[in-house]
Amino acid sequence: RAPGGRELSRRAKEAERLAEERAVIAEIGRAVGSSLELDRVYGLVAAQTRKLIPYDRFVVNLRHDDGREQYRVAFAAGVANPQRAIGGLYPCEGTATGEAIRSRSSLLVQSDDPEEIRTRYPYQYETWKVGLRSLLIVPLIFRDEVMGVLSFRSRRTKAYSPHDVRVAEQVASQVVGAIANAQIHGVLKRSRKEAERLAEEQAILAQIGRVIGASLEIEDVYDRFAAETRKLIPFDRIVVNLNRIQSDERFVAYVSGVDVPAKRKGSVVPLARSINEVLLRTRRGFILHINRLAEVAERYPSLVDTFEAGLRSLLSVPLISRGEIIGALHLRARAPNLYDDRDLQLAERVGDQIAGAIANAQAYAALDESRKQAERLAEEQ
Repeated sequence: RAPGGRELSRRAKEAERLAEERAVIAEIGRAVGSSLELDRVYGLVAAQTRKLIPYDRFVVNLRHDDGREQYRVAFAAGVANPQRAIGGLYPCEGTATGEAIRSRSSLLVQSDDPEEIRTRYPYQYETWKVGLRSLLIVPLIFRDEVMGVLSFRSRRTKAYSPHDVRVAEQVASQVVGAIANAQIHGVLKRSRKEAERLAEEQAILAQIGRVIGASLEIEDVYDRFAAETRKLIPFDRIVVNLNRIQSDERFVAYVSGVDVPAKRKGSVVPLARSINEVLLRTRRGFILHINRLAEVAERYPSLVDTFEAGLRSLLSVPLISRGEIIGALHLRARAPNLYDDRDLQLAERVGDQIAGAIANAQAYAALDESRKQAERLAEEQ
């Protein structure tokens, strides 16, 4: 064939290849616009991209902004890597993903030398060990912010070319918009859920107010108060400790749930080296997650029986009325590491409500006792 014919043939093939690439890129564009469910989008993108860039493993890693340099494996297809599970959080340091995020540029790593990989990317070595020798990573950049990376892995050494990099960057430009839209949608969805949750909390707090305001006999409302509180904060044991008048002692005024034999209703509870003492000193709520008996015995020996009863998460707030601590509300749960700051804030609001009811009930009881005493004195005269 004449040189001119060969050139025409080459150009024709190049035009066909470019047309095919454009068609696949357009299909990827349709895929990313078809749903706000990212897992579905990732699956469609992975299937279409394979027509352009051969891979044995395809991964989407997204930055995890929690103050530390980490990324989350959002999606993976192909060869499994047990050291990089979907949903897992991993440090950026010592990884090609971390370098691509920091440099904001695409990256080719293609080597059959394990020492080279181990030296350059200490935490990338697991990829090499599962047989993946070529790595192509492109950053996902939206409005000048690096959101993560697309990663293509191949068992073949030197599997990828600069052309593959350019194609991968086109794919990334399509995918990143879908990720941003889904995240915005997720924020809006969470905002709606947050508003619904706040409304529900307010309704429960209002109901607690009605319950404890229904009677000046506090014993009549404790059970209903506990039932409403459980709708806000999970617990397996709830306790109200109160101060004895003109005494440093605390006693169990109300308890429901898991039994702790030494701390049943009416039991006197020690103050020294106890959570009650912490509340009295700090005048603030307190969360304690305990996992080892030795830890409890050393810090709060009065909680050993609580630990032995199987309770691992503890949330306590002081009961304060008119500036005076009159007792404490304790919530206990079997589940480890259950409580967080939000639970603490809710418990403090609940504590404020029940503290006022207890103080009113005590004042009413004192007045009633004074009236009865006056009647007795009048009868004696």
